[in-house]
Amino acid sequence: MPIRGDVRLVDGAQNGRGRVEIYHDNQWGTICDDTWDNSDAQVVCRQLSFGTTNARGYTAINPGSGPIHLDGTYCFGTEYRLDSCSHSSWGQHDCSHSEDAAVECDINEGDVRLVDGSTPNQGRVEIYHNYQWGTVCDDRWDDSDARVVCRQLGYSGDVGEARSGGTYGQGSDPIYLDEVGCSGYESRLEYCSHNVWGVEDCSHSEDAGVYCYDNNYNDLEGDVRLVDGYSLDEGRVEIFHEGQWGTVCDDSWDDSDARVVCQQLGYSGDVGVARSGGTYGQGSDPIYLDEVGCSGYETRLEFCSHAGWGIEDCSHSEDAGVQCRSPATSSRVVGIMSFVGVSLSLLTLFALVAVCYTCSQRKPVVIPTSSVQVPLSTISSHPAANNTPAAPTSNGMISVPT
Repeated sequence: MPIRGDVRLVDGAQNGRGRVEIYHDNQWGTICDDTWDNSDAQVVCRQLSFGTTNARGYTAINPGSGPIHLDGTYCFGTEYRLDSCSHSSWGQHDCSHSEDAAVECDINEGDVRLVDGSTPNQGRVEIYHNYQWGTVCDDRWDDSDARVVCRQLGYSGDVGEARSGGTYGQGSDPIYLDEVGCSGYESRLEYCSHNVWGVEDCSHSEDAGVYCYDNNYNDLEGDVRLVDGYSLDEGRVEIFHEGQWGTVCDDSWDDSDARVVCQQLGYSGDVGVARSGGTYGQGSDPIYLDEVGCSGYETRLEFCSHAGWGIEDCSHSEDAGVQCRSPATSSRVVGIMSFVGVSLSLLTLFALVAVCYTCSQRKPVVIPTSSVQVPLSTISSHPAANNTPAAPTSNGMISVPT
């Protein structure tokens, strides 16, 4: 399901070319070509995961119909989404469909794109080969492969998390790559080791996906984040609305809501545990959502039922939180616990060795002290002699230790 600000290309003669349409108020509409240029085209192509080097803006050959959503669009060319560029108010224009804007993007052999993600920086990986897009099998798919995909798409830094098991839905044939093995430093996915193109033993339930993190990524309406958690996989839920982050009240907050948050953040599988009562500390105003009611299958938290933006009867002591559990996180925890266990076992072994070594040493020999011969008559005159008889020696003397 598209979200506000999504774009698509229509009536193009080939992939990566066509009239630009943008989604707003639950309806696709066109864009007027006033001020439309190559910088605007670069943003559209980037949002659609196409190449941008030679992106070109022009007037559509085939006019569209319906609403004209945008006019006076002005992009720098570095934005990630077209609705992040400056433009006139939605629906305000002085154009006809004969002025509909279009773009032509770069598409080359081996190009990649992300499809069906809830945001442009995540989705199912598809690669272009023989003039057709196809999917990648998740056998051996890991973060090293994901980093290469993100780098090829223009993300800066060592970003990229692998998603597997058809996290972003199932694509359609062909399945082009299987057994991909990247070191993580390649510039393009096609440069990584893999089976021969088209040689695979997979189904689309194994379609590989990627989640690209980027510190420069623009916050979008309805985006969510986790704040002040004890790990990266948990925290207070905050949602972005009208240019500002705000919290969510925990009234009716449950695991179904938590699952939607985790899915929106790119976690795979049916993961998500709800936390309430300001578990991760109290946020600051505004409190955006209350009485959230998700079925658990929505792709974004904003699509769930709620009381309405800003309508609430809560304090920040009721800020909702989420704990997202993933296979990757579990592996890290298990690894740490294994390391601790091995360390304790080694310490115990060293202690036993030390004890055994100490016990095996010979005890020091006790040398008897010399004795002084004392006359028997002297000892017998002592009062204690009446209670403790002394054993006389053969010469009438007893031995008294000195």
